Amino acid sequence: MGRNTAKNDGLDKRARSRIVRRHKRIRTGLVYFALLAICIGCLVMMPFINRAQDKQNTWAIQHGGVEIAPADGEGTPEDEQPLQGMESGDIRAITLEDVDVPTPSAVPVETPTPEATEAPTPEPTEAPQDVAITVTAAGNCTFGGGQKRDAYKVFKQAVDRYGTDYFFEKVRPLFRQDDLTILNLEGPLTDVGAPANKGGSCYRGDPAWTDIMTGSGVELCSVANEHILDMGEEGARRTAQALDEAGIGRCGLGEVYHAEIQGVRITALGFDRWNDSGSQAVEDVRRERSGCDLLIVNAHWGEEKRGEPSEELRALAHALVDAGADLVIGTHPHVFGGVERYNGKYICYSLGDFCNGADLAPADPRAMIFQQTFVITPGDSVRDGGINILPCRITGDARKNDYQPTVLEAREGAALLKGIARASNLGAETLWMADSYPESIGLIAGSGAAPEETPVPEEEESLVGTEFAEPADNVGSDWEEVDGADLSLEGGEAETPAV
Repeated sequence: MGRNTAKNDGLDKRARSRIVRRHKRIRTGLVYFALLAICIGCLVMMPFINRAQDKQNTWAIQHGGVEIAPADGEGTPEDEQPLQGMESGDIRAITLEDVDVPTPSAVPVETPTPEATEAPTPEPTEAPQDVAITVTAAGNCTFGGGQKRDAYKVFKQAVDRYGTDYFFEKVRPLFRQDDLTILNLEGPLTDVGAPANKGGSCYRGDPAWTDIMTGSGVELCSVANEHILDMGEEGARRTAQALDEAGIGRCGLGEVYHAEIQGVRITALGFDRWNDSGSQAVEDVRRERSGCDLLIVNAHWGEEKRGEPSEELRALAHALVDAGADLVIGTHPHVFGGVERYNGKYICYSLGDFCNGADLAPADPRAMIFQQTFVITPGDSVRDGGINILPCRITGDARKNDYQPTVLEAREGAALLKGIARASNLGAETLWMADSYPESIGLIAGSGAAPEETPVPEEEESLVGTEFAEPADNVGSDWEEVDGADLSLEGGEAETPAV
């Protein structure tokens, strides 16, 4: 009985398992049937849904008119009247595909014209304004002098007694009224360095004596000369330091002066025959020309005690102008020379001395100051605004050297101007500055009369139209001794001598 019971229990389990599996198959079948029924129902209902949608988009023609059929639940307006040629109730429904709807013609719509807006007027670009720059140039200045000749001691006594403002007292207003004053500083200002082996002609001054220049409006010194190295390279470096600390520019010995005055870019170069060659000087002028509006050359050249240049030196001066120099200032001979107008530019071959502390009793105290006003359009052109030549003496006391450069009075000044005129080639086209010295004493046509208290002698000559003269005993140049140098400017560019 126990076995039968166990057997029956096994049969019941198998039967239940079959029943469970059968029920699962039935449920699965019902799910599939439900899904199938839903799909069939959707397919059956789709036409009805589309037909209901089409009903909303149906067009109706009534009495020949076209109108949009009203939506369900809305009636036809009572005041709508049948159109002519159609019976009331003659209505048939059509779809959009059955109607040829005319395309409405485009009605041009006038576009409003925008109100005219006045264009802003561009501000006119201002043309570069002309600028007048006045340059004053004076000659050799030796502050101090040689130790063995007591020149340094005597000059220092004058500094200690009168102060540094004493020396340029009589030319200070002239220097302060211009834009740029240039001197040739012939001798170092140093408290260091060893004297060169030059005997009594080895010069030296104190660094503090830069106040002689700063107190009187001197802005630039050329240090291109044979005495700047009298205390060796160390003395030259100390001089450069003293000038820099005093705010005085310098050119020469490889230094180029650059400054901007009233918006005008000014460059100054310094050359001397001991440290530079003529060909290098010309090349340096060409190099610097494009970077400035006004270019000035300081040339320490010529032969001592001879104011007039040789033909070789004159050719070099012309080459400097042709290379781009606007003004050439010559120094070294210790006597005055002529002024030449070449291609619209001026060349001063020698200004003479100016403040000579190295010579207690100078043989020729005559000198000159040269001035020129340049009318400059920055970045464009340089025009001559007129020149001025002021005859001077390097001392205020005609009997001795008191170190005070002085512009001469009319009678003595006219006599010196006559000598300058004989050595110069200015021409009738020369333009003189307003209130120039020659005009003030009546030496220029159309100028005012000379002061009554110092009348000009009738025999004095006018500076206008004076031709260049070459005295036989006044010719020479330290730059001319070059074998085979072709300095002719005719038929091409001059070959400049090397020194």
